[in-house]
Amino acid sequence: MNRLVFLFMLLSVVGSCGKANDEKEPQDNYIMHDDFFYYRFSDDGKSYLTPCNDEFYLIIKTENLDAALDELHDREFQITTDPRRLVYHYADEFSPVQDLCDCSYLCVKGSGDIDDLDGVVYSHHLYYGKNNVLVGKSNLFSVEYDSQNPESQIELSLQYAKKHNIAPIDIYRDLCWITFACTNASSGNPVELSNWFVEVGGFPSAAPEYSEVSLD
Repeated sequence: MNRLVFLFMLLSVVGSCGKANDEKEPQDNYIMHDDFFYYRFSDDGKSYLTPCNDEFYLIIKTENLDAALDELHDREFQITTDPRRLVYHYADEFSPVQDLCDCSYLCVKGSGDIDDLDGVVYSHHLYYGKNNVLVGKSNLFSVEYDSQNPESQIELSLQYAKKHNIAPIDIYRDLCWITFACTNASSGNPVELSNWFVEVGGFPSAAPEYSEVSLD
């Protein structure tokens, strides 16, 4: 083989391998987990969770709500929190997400599948948190970004949002936090994705918007 051709081929292979490594997603073998989330005000920096497998938080399109309630009754689910209209307050730079428009939320208790109800946008079991308090009544989580490099960090978080099919909702620039919403089409729930943003994304902190968490 002509030495010049061989050298060109070798450089092409080395260059393509380098590009693949540079563009490879971080920790492709990462396994989502929801046994805890990071909480800076606890002794060890974590807030531990235990699944409550018979209580659920649901977001349902309001137009499907009556039919869903009838179906839940037929499946012998108990309504523990009456349906309420769900309203998100979007930052000016974020557009409302169609899937999360005109929705209602409620909590139910029972056994069986609920993901197949018509109009379900988000569904997940609740958790027992600190002091055995029942938490998980939200599809939101917030990510803290580096204040030393805010714009690039915000852009990176929005790129990851597309990767995980989550919606940016609001941003607190004075606190360096950005809030995202999950649906059943997302890669995980608020706990799992909070952990991903810290453990894989490399962000300083992230946490689901559950009752024991405050961004103030």
